[in-house]
Amino acid sequence: MACLGGAILLSGAVVGLAGSSARAGAARELKITAHKYAFEPDHFEVDRGDHVRFLVTSVDADHGIAIKKLKIKTVVPEGETGVVEFDANESGTFDITCADWCGKGHKQMRATLVVRDGGTR
Repeated sequence: MACLGGAILLSGAVVGLAGSSARAGAARELKITAHKYAFEPDHFEVDRGDHVRFLVTSVDADHGIAIKKLKIKTVVPEGETGVVEFDANESGTFDITCADWCGKGHKQMRATLVVRDGGTR
C-alpha cells in the first residue's frame, strides 16, 4: 500500500476522497450511492481497457465498495464521497458488495460490474 497524492493505492486501485486528483487522464466515471441496504444504481457496464472512476457517496452510514476479484476495497464515511479508480483489464462479471458492516441488511447490499471484451457501449 502506498500513498499517492492524497489517495491510497491498493493492488492497482486508487482510492481517495472526491476532489483528490489522484490520477490524471480520461476515465469512465460512474456514480454510485450507498445507503441501507442498497447501491443505486446496482448495475454497471464498461469495456475492458477502460480506466474506471467510481464516485461512491455514502448517505446514511459508513459504507463502501468491495470488488473481491479485482482486489478493490474501500470504506466511505457517512456523508462523504470517495473515489475508486482502476483499469478494467479483466473481462467478466464482478460482484460489488458493501465494504463496511452497516447493519442487518449488509449482506444483501450488492451491485454488479460487467467488464465487456470491448466494442460498443
